[in-house]
Amino acid sequence: MLAALDAGPFLLKTPRIVQTPTEEADPTSAVAAPPAEEGRWDVRRAVIRIVVSLGLFFAFMAALAKLFGPQIEAAGQMFVDRFGLFGLAAGMLFADALSMPPPPLFYILIVATSPGSHLVGMTVISVASMLAGIAGYKLSALLSARPFFQRRIDATRARMDKLFERYGFWAFAIASATPMPFSIMCYVAGVYRVKPKLFALVLLFRIPRLLVMYWLARAGWMTGSG
Repeated sequence: MLAALDAGPFLLKTPRIVQTPTEEADPTSAVAAPPAEEGRWDVRRAVIRIVVSLGLFFAFMAALAKLFGPQIEAAGQMFVDRFGLFGLAAGMLFADALSMPPPPLFYILIVATSPGSHLVGMTVISVASMLAGIAGYKLSALLSARPFFQRRIDATRARMDKLFERYGFWAFAIASATPMPFSIMCYVAGVYRVKPKLFALVLLFRIPRLLVMYWLARAGWMTGSG
């Protein structure tokens, strides 16, 4: 499956392949390859999905502000008053490192709807997210052996393989613009043993996504509450 990656300049060595029991029991899995066209990634369709998803998120935030604006703002302020920036950082760290609920978007919404400094809030979230990515990258071998994480990594790996075949390392940049969870993307980078210097770029790809989600959340919120 990953033959195209074995000689890549961005890998430390041959990727760790975590086989599921089904893969191990199937003697034909090593020879039965799908047609080349089946593995191709439809860029146009992906771009359309991204644009539609962003538009729906904007509309969702506007509706949320219109219907429940005061209640959500009060809940966000209560979270900040009780847990402060440390709680914001800790929540984002666990959400992005271990895929624990509530999701990262929850913390972005707290910042986008709060009366406090949004610059400070997004800086805390961004730093915590990158630290979480490093943790996921370092712990990928351990996490990929756990059934819960293994299933999610396998599902994401199938999509990442298609991107790698066509775009090489830039597959991570493309994936960062999709709804693919950042935590799983970092696990995959660890499983593929991407070089640390290049993984630093993977972390930087996270920043634009966070800022876009913040901007859409804020713009939608202001539209709905205006």
